[in-house]
Amino acid sequence: MGKRNTIKMRDVRFNKELFSNYHTGTVMDKLLCSYQGLPKGVNYMIIGDPGVGKTTVILDMLANFQQKHPAARILFISAEMNEIDLAIYVQRFPKFGELEILFVENNPDEESHNWQTMTETLNEVKMANKLLTSLGVEEVEAEEIVPYAQLIDRYTAAGYDMKHTPLAQCRSHINMWELLNRITYFASHNPIWSTEDNRRSALMTESSKLLIRPRDIKRYIDVG
Repeated sequence: MGKRNTIKMRDVRFNKELFSNYHTGTVMDKLLCSYQGLPKGVNYMIIGDPGVGKTTVILDMLANFQQKHPAARILFISAEMNEIDLAIYVQRFPKFGELEILFVENNPDEESHNWQTMTETLNEVKMANKLLTSLGVEEVEAEEIVPYAQLIDRYTAAGYDMKHTPLAQCRSHINMWELLNRITYFASHNPIWSTEDNRRSALMTESSKLLIRPRDIKRYIDVG
């Protein structure tokens, strides 16, 4: 074996930028590294059970990095979730919408994306309206947020017998995003509930479930 040269680390010089960490400006900086921030050239693996918030934590970190370091090149690669799935996160955290995202599943056809989940029917509108009233929202105010009765009147005026017409087949002119926007805005901004009121988070959680309800109707009734 040939002679190997040795070095002393005091003689080694590095580009200072190599040790310039990325910062979030949050408590996460202290957790990522002993000298705070995310070091360059280091891999982190975030693990946990489904639904504990792994994606939310990662997206929040990246969005904060981007705000603190505008020149940084940041890319979030989504191997499983599609545009519909990520849209729910953006609804709650608008800053996530500024991130560059690569969807591995990027062919928007009915086989790779469950576009049926985007179809808003009177059934979802009714459930959203009932959700509001079940949490103590007055019926009049619930109707202003989610106008279920108005939509029923629209179909009745078009000649449909709404006592016998399946609500799940009646398309609503209120699209899913608008419905979620109305509900989540009320949940986060209404002055009726205190900031600590658990109904705010309950409304957020339950309203998002409307988006992922299975729908298998191929033809919908639509009065425009």
